Amino acid sequence: MSNRIQDGNYQYSEFETLESSIIRQRNRYERKTILWLKNEENKAKNYEYTYFTPIMTIMNGVVVNLNAVIKFNPGKKDRPKMIKLEFGKDCKELSVSPSTLPIKEGEIPITITCSGEFDKEQVLLVKADEKECGKIRILPNGKQHQKEIKVVTIKVRTRLNENRGSKLGKISTGGPDLFVNTLKQALITVPEGVEYIEELDCTDEEFTNAYKNLYKQKRRNMLDYSHHVGIERNSLFYLQWMYINPYIASGKPESDTKNKDKKEKLKHKNAGKKEE
Repeated sequence: MSNRIQDGNYQYSEFETLESSIIRQRNRYERKTILWLKNEENKAKNYEYTYFTPIMTIMNGVVVNLNAVIKFNPGKKDRPKMIKLEFGKDCKELSVSPSTLPIKEGEIPITITCSGEFDKEQVLLVKADEKECGKIRILPNGKQHQKEIKVVTIKVRTRLNENRGSKLGKISTGGPDLFVNTLKQALITVPEGVEYIEELDCTDEEFTNAYKNLYKQKRRNMLDYSHHVGIERNSLFYLQWMYINPYIASGKPESDTKNKDKKEKLKHKNAGKKEE
């Protein structure tokens, strides 16, 4: 969705859906085709019967609550005797609870706890009778993958319509805290805390005209309008991680990556497509 200024008022237009872009982002994930989920209704939508391996980040000292979704192949009578969750033997910084799951369909709460930093990707495996049936990739959270920034919130006073009085912007209650917590998903921290500036007067004519002209131009940003389709805005998407913290995947300082082509910054391991 894009904003336009018309007669001093905001007008909204819908996003253009780029199917090629959606496919490109899906292809960044390791994935498996689950053939028994395919049916006449979804056969043209392969993402509905594809298992995309989840990717997550977690910082030292953080506890994450997730849901494990269990489904069984209706074409098989026998069900596994045990479903267990486990990290690799060399993984000392992560733990999961519970370590075994009940043999039933539905959502089962699980908790992942991080007690340290690690420089290599870790994997939480889900095994049914020792056969891998799911996993979560956890990206490295060591110092070289982190990024520190400074954040300032400013209440801006504007007068975009000369026939009306000025307006002072507001900082939403809890907004800065939500912003800081959400940034942690991209391993970005705000060590000095959020600074607050009570008011910035931008009611002069020069600013008003420049602001209106800016909104007539095409802009690149990391804004998220997913709440318009019913998705609660409390998380970042994988693509956003790599844009705002390029070494979350590369593991290299910003100085080593800033001159590279953007595609190289976003390049990530893409495992081959598998079927089962």
